[in-house]
Amino acid sequence: MKTKSYQEAIKHINVLIELAPSVVEYQQMKIAILLEADEISTDEAKVLLNELDLKNANKRLTETMENLIVSTGEASEETIQHYKKRINGNPNYYENYHLLGKELARLGRYKEAIAAFSKCLELEPNYRYAHGERGKAYYDMGDKERACKEWETPGGLSTSYSEKYCK
Repeated sequence: MKTKSYQEAIKHINVLIELAPSVVEYQQMKIAILLEADEISTDEAKVLLNELDLKNANKRLTETMENLIVSTGEASEETIQHYKKRINGNPNYYENYHLLGKELARLGRYKEAIAAFSKCLELEPNYRYAHGERGKAYYDMGDKERACKEWETPGGLSTSYSEKYCK
């Protein structure tokens, strides 16, 4: 272990895991701490996350962590397929639709992106980032009116986008 603070964190996480072994987030925190402490490699962390993914019905945080790893690269059809696979495995998790929409928009596939953002908002109506991204997709398609309407939606990213593009 790098430092005593990592050792202490692992000690506390292990107690939490013992008390509540079904709480996936504790196991994921342990993986994150081990990764940060250079006790495991990124590849080892991915393997451990996949094992958690297979063992647990609650996959949201595992998916979010994996999605963050995937979304840091260039937009590609492979990345889009990754999110579609995630959606097929957990169709009620809104964040997968948001991330799919972002990737589609990065590739200029705005109509598909808008559909993905819309599904995200159907599942989580107040998710402001999806409102902002959907507005940006409308704007990039040349539909300033719909973009501004989206950005001015309560909970949307109104202050940052509407003030810049809609006045």
